[in-house]
Amino acid sequence: MTRDRSVAFVCDSDAWGGAEVYLTHLLRRAAGNGWTASLVAAAPVADGFAHVVPDDRRAVVPLTRHAEGAPSTRA
Repeated sequence: MTRDRSVAFVCDSDAWGGAEVYLTHLLRRAAGNGWTASLVAAAPVADGFAHVVPDDRRAVVPLTRHAEGAPSTRA
């Protein structure tokens, strides 16, 4: 019996940099390691992940970094 494995990443960044490059690396390799990856990304960087994560597994939310609350990201 094979179990589906999934992993969700969150990127609450206001600019593209090293962390986003590393996250892209993880997202690209997830499927080859038996994982289905999804992403919640802040609007300022979300388009940078469009070529890595399909729209149905990529949620774009407002930047919440340093905010008191993040209602857009609540499950």
